[in-house]
Amino acid sequence: MAANFARQLWLKLGSEAAPAVALCLEECRRLGDKPATRFWEQVAVDLRAMMADEALSPCERATELAPATRTWLAMQRIERYRFRAMQAECKAAGSEAHRDEMLDMAAQWFDLAKQAEQLAKDADLGDVRRNARRIGAKG
Repeated sequence: MAANFARQLWLKLGSEAAPAVALCLEECRRLGDKPATRFWEQVAVDLRAMMADEALSPCERATELAPATRTWLAMQRIERYRFRAMQAECKAAGSEAHRDEMLDMAAQWFDLAKQAEQLAKDADLGDVRRNARRIGAKG
């Protein structure tokens, strides 16, 4: 099952599959989810094997990421930042001793999410402008 999943990721994300799997693996380890961690570890092993395999056909090899794929990966990271901020807020509500520290941490995670979201928007706008120039040059 992990091998099939790794292959699908490789075909859809190309060279960005490895960082995406690393993010999932990191989150599973952080949460202490051992079955999910083992699954993502196996996906990572299978993915590395595929990336190293020179016998893959050209259509199966990594291609340049589409702007939508880059945006999706960025948005996944942004959502993770927001989730971490909400976790810190919840911990602040439950613990008087660490309230100020947790609220400060939540504010920093939210700020990081805002910055990442703005970078993603700017990158999308840049892609749109480049594509428009390219289309204009062809027409």
